[in-house]
Amino acid sequence: PVQQLFDSIRSAIENEVGHKLPDAELRKVVNRYISIWVRDYTHWSEYQILEIIRSGMKDTEILQEINQTLDKWVASRPQEEAKQETNRGRNVFSKALYILAGVSMLRWVTSGGGCPLCSPYDGRTFSPQNVPSCPLHRGCECSYTTS
Repeated sequence: PVQQLFDSIRSAIENEVGHKLPDAELRKVVNRYISIWVRDYTHWSEYQILEIIRSGMKDTEILQEINQTLDKWVASRPQEEAKQETNRGRNVFSKALYILAGVSMLRWVTSGGGCPLCSPYDGRTFSPQNVPSCPLHRGCECSYTTS
């Protein structure tokens, strides 16, 4: 799925800028994204489990809480991660591809009217190196486009 998302964004941006982008650099972008996502996903999982262990509950309660957490992860985490990482991936890939394409300015675009965190950025332009990381928060659907 990550490669499919990347390929669709790559195609759209190559059409937008009018030229093909270098394959070797593009592979690095995808591999780096996957490495960072795996690191963050596992660290967040570890953090949640350690918080339960450090809670001061009795051993049996800790095991019960860990089992409940694992059940929640099985039930909802794949969908939550897919939604969040689709948006994050779209923005990470877009930004990297625009940089490789030589685009000098990106415009922040809010989605769904924006929120208090994102609204101040709506329509503002930034150099690709200075644009704030998007998404700003869980559930954020903002994106970048060329200015």
